[in-house]
Amino acid sequence: MQEQAIHLKLATSAANIGVWEYDIQTGHVQWNKVMYTMYGLHQNTQPMPLAEWENQVVKNDKPDFQQLFNPTLREDTQAAEQVLFSIRQKDTGHIKYFQAHARAIPDVNGNPSKIVGVHLDITKQKKFEKPCGKRRTSFALLLNLLPWVWPCTE
Repeated sequence: MQEQAIHLKLATSAANIGVWEYDIQTGHVQWNKVMYTMYGLHQNTQPMPLAEWENQVVKNDKPDFQQLFNPTLREDTQAAEQVLFSIRQKDTGHIKYFQAHARAIPDVNGNPSKIVGVHLDITKQKKFEKPCGKRRTSFALLLNLLPWVWPCTE
């Protein structure tokens, strides 16, 4: 088991994957080192309240973020939830985009007791999508005009 933990830590660190665990009973969250770096925070050994984490989420994305922790979505404790959202880093003020995956962990009675999840930083992809999307839209408009500019004769 200890060897698996070492493998997991190495893999998440090398792939820059943030790992977190939310305790439903206490309302506290624990993060791995990568999560602190992603959010621009100093690593803390004490669990943080979920509300403190949520304070960094961009206002328009809070409903999506909250889906990760909504108990009504956790009836099937084997179902994984996937959410996209953005945050404002505390240290720089920069906006970062994340793709999060979460799954409930049941207690001995089968009720969700914890939610564990991972974060992938997709900021570079999102920044690339914006200009690309504008070009794609312009190109599509141009293509729609072509039959009028260059009539097709067969």
